[in-house]
Amino acid sequence: MNFTYRNATEADRASYLDFANMVFSCAHVPHDFQALIPKVYGPDRKTAYMQHLALDEKGGVRGLVAAMPGEWRVMGKTLKTAYVGTVSVHPYARGEGHMKKLMHMTLEECRENGADLAMLGGQRQRYEYFGFTQGGVGKEHTINASNVRHALADTPWEQIDFADVAENDADTIRQAWRLHQNRPAYALRPLEDFWIICRTWNCRLVQVLKDGAFAGYLVVNDDRDRTGVSDCCLTDPADTGAVVKAWFRRKGVRTMNFYTGLYETGLNRALAAFEENARFSHDQMLHIFHFGPVLEAFMRLKASYAPLADGSRCFEIEGETVTITVKNGVPSVSDAPAGEPERLTAMEAQRRFFGLEGFEDGNGLPMGWAPLPLHLEHPDAF
Repeated sequence: MNFTYRNATEADRASYLDFANMVFSCAHVPHDFQALIPKVYGPDRKTAYMQHLALDEKGGVRGLVAAMPGEWRVMGKTLKTAYVGTVSVHPYARGEGHMKKLMHMTLEECRENGADLAMLGGQRQRYEYFGFTQGGVGKEHTINASNVRHALADTPWEQIDFADVAENDADTIRQAWRLHQNRPAYALRPLEDFWIICRTWNCRLVQVLKDGAFAGYLVVNDDRDRTGVSDCCLTDPADTGAVVKAWFRRKGVRTMNFYTGLYETGLNRALAAFEENARFSHDQMLHIFHFGPVLEAFMRLKASYAPLADGSRCFEIEGETVTITVKNGVPSVSDAPAGEPERLTAMEAQRRFFGLEGFEDGNGLPMGWAPLPLHLEHPDAF
């Protein structure tokens, strides 16, 4: 049988959406991508150009891989990103090579469009074949009712309240959007899309009120008596304890989980004062196309909150020369060679700089250079 591989058009929308719902519903629980990822598959979204299709001779969809373009602002530097998702092959078409063909097609298009890096979530070994490695560091904080009852016993909370943000609440959305952009690192969320981005994977946008005034926002997902907070941005991190206590008191939950980046030092310190547990985990799977700008951005980010040992190292990463210099704690990156470079594959470089192994002795980098604090809030993923 002959197959066609091409970008989708808007005329293909119903076909690829039905296909994705069918494949994921067969493999997991029932899926409705129009509701789960409205920023990509919502009825008013013109995003067919993101979808890459494998079609049989009759035009039936046999495989699908999507890539959502984006931008990351890290310490004032802009990185172009691509997030790969909805990777799916028809249950009766396994072994026909569609995933391999579509993944290579998608990544080549990302590279041609100037992406600095691509990200995805998925099974490690499956995507290592395509140049992805586990990387980035996220921190998960777990708080239970006992933590609140004892550690926050004297914390006043009555001045804190919450309200779900409606799509037409332009003033609150604008305040949340501005607060999001005050971070040292953030994925660009256009103002007109901010609310729908926060709705990704059954989440909702909640404003935090202190004495009736806007004091921040949460992006939350509720599961029975547990609340997951995939994005927390407060005007004053000192309010964290009061916000957590108020959520437990007003919502009656038994557990909260916060997911944060290492550079969110104010929030992390506040949660550490009373949380039950915290753990580090890989944040994404990464495929870096241009190491120079990505390393420079995240070296600068780490230097903003943690000391970096002075030194200079030169690397050749599959033909790309990257020289990193830290002087008086300030990092810089150039493409000018400096002595005999250490040669690394892209996979090795991704693991060394962005993997959890950066916490270990023997990583081969000066103190503090790894792991770099790459972290993407869940609403900005696919």
